[in-house]
Amino acid sequence: SLIALFAQNLDQMLWGRILQGLGSGGCFTLGTAIIFDAFQKEKAIAPLNNLNTIIPLIMAAAPMLGGYLNNAFGFRSNFLAIALFVLVSFAACLFFFDETLSSDKRKPLQLKSMCKDFKEALTNAAFWQLTLVMSLLFGGYIAFLSGTAVLFVVEFGMSKLLFPLIQAVVLGGWVAGSLLLNRAIGKWGIPKVKKTGAILCTLGGVLLLVTTLIAPKDPYLLTSGVVLYAFGANWIIGLYFPEGMEILPHIKGVMASLLTSARLLIAALIVGLGQVSYNGTIYPLTAVIFGIVVAILPILLFYEKRKTASAEKSAEIASFH
Repeated sequence: SLIALFAQNLDQMLWGRILQGLGSGGCFTLGTAIIFDAFQKEKAIAPLNNLNTIIPLIMAAAPMLGGYLNNAFGFRSNFLAIALFVLVSFAACLFFFDETLSSDKRKPLQLKSMCKDFKEALTNAAFWQLTLVMSLLFGGYIAFLSGTAVLFVVEFGMSKLLFPLIQAVVLGGWVAGSLLLNRAIGKWGIPKVKKTGAILCTLGGVLLLVTTLIAPKDPYLLTSGVVLYAFGANWIIGLYFPEGMEILPHIKGVMASLLTSARLLIAALIVGLGQVSYNGTIYPLTAVIFGIVVAILPILLFYEKRKTASAEKSAEIASFH
């Protein structure tokens, strides 16, 4: 951040940004791994849910803060702000944070062992099923927020003062899902909440499709479908993320790095797809989001059937012994 702040040319700026990316990528993965050090299996759902509430809020607030700093103090002020935020975070970790990984679970850093762990995770079918579902859902959510920033304001003539409220409504659907998830689990149980999340997500995609066909230039109706989609997606991600981490519990650090990295990479690709296919209408965005809904349903169905069959087989073996 300091290199970018004081950069005198584009090359220096890019080197600073590369270092920022390396550092932030490591921290992003580490946060997930820490949760699964401190909380096991179902107990990790609540802290992960809190994290899933906070991250979208920060993602929505960051561009607004960055825009204000850019207009008021110039673009370099953003790098100064990042450096200060990181400094505060570093001080908090240094003085107030204890190691969460118990000493008996620590391993020496060996390249051969690390490659073996990554191979085990990358060749696990259940891992990729859940990773694809979570990444695609998150990507559709981000694609709508980024794509409509141009579509609603430039093509539909929406006020720049009003558009942040539209984004806030979509974000509100996501946050509402986070706030109600733990209560829903306590009342209905995890299997029923999973099904409800899938139903809400599907209804949101269908509503967006129908609205696109009958009112393709009504930003309010178009947004209503995505609010349902965001709510359902939050429940699906909130429940399947800890489940994905427990597929290979002995390499949680590797699982955390792959899950978080894949989610960000696939989300970026989906946003890029929306931008490449942009034609001044809502149709490409609707096709992307509805396509995601259609893709995840059979993946989830196959995963749940396979998990049930595996549990029944394990029970049979246990009863035989």
